[in-house]
Amino acid sequence: MTGSSCYDDNPANCDTYGRLYTHDAAANACPSGWHLPSFDEGSALLESASSNGKRNGEGDAGKFLKSASGWSDGGNGEDSYGFNLLPAGYFNTDMNNISQYKKMGSTAQLWTASEATGGYWNCLFFNTASYVAQSKELANTKMSVRCVKD
Repeated sequence: MTGSSCYDDNPANCDTYGRLYTHDAAANACPSGWHLPSFDEGSALLESASSNGKRNGEGDAGKFLKSASGWSDGGNGEDSYGFNLLPAGYFNTDMNNISQYKKMGSTAQLWTASEATGGYWNCLFFNTASYVAQSKELANTKMSVRCVKD
């Protein structure tokens, strides 16, 4: 699919982690009957998965949504809901116009459909934290996708 790739352009990484998508490709990646979640749908997931019903830095949803193995530095989760999120990393172009794959094993980022000033919202999971950050990224960044049933 145009606008998507495997980490390090290695098909074996797609077998393990799935593809990484630009926002345009992510918007078209979900099969019929499914869609890319909105910011509000992502927030609702984080709030319901968190033990204290909070999202962002106040919640601990990452602990319950991350896979029970595969995260570096002891960052594995409990996979309490079968979400099984793996640390697929991401691909971006920095301010020096250098494009590279980054942080496989330590982060996962999931696109949302919602626009933010200068980009789109995403959910950012870390190996070193149980909380999940909701951040903005440029549309040409490549990251993971999870679809939501219509």
